[in-house]
Amino acid sequence: MYLILCDFLFHSTQIAGFLVSILASEILLTASNIFTAACAMFVFFQLFIVYWHGQILIEESGSISTSIYESNWYEADNKTRKLLILMMKRSQKPLGVTVGPFFFVDMELFLKIVKAVYSITTIFFRT
Repeated sequence: MYLILCDFLFHSTQIAGFLVSILASEILLTASNIFTAACAMFVFFQLFIVYWHGQILIEESGSISTSIYESNWYEADNKTRKLLILMMKRSQKPLGVTVGPFFFVDMELFLKIVKAVYSITTIFFRT
């Protein structure tokens, strides 16, 4: 649970560090800046993949209840109907990976990371 929180904090500061390193240099097209930009893009891509799959998990877990309702549940015996009702009640709450006890890993959080990186970078250059 806290592993994703550490990952969130680490990648946010890592990407901000990459951007500050690139923007702090006087000449933009140097080999080290190109390598730093490639590293930043790789970290962004890695985060995008993780948070995109978290979004898919949330969306798919939300559709379980609808799928059960649209099935032929009325043809099942009473024991199966009771189990299906329990499954529907459980699936009403979305299932997902969380960042500590704070956030779900989804595309909304990915955008928050991008905004945090931008904020850290602009704050660094304003001071």
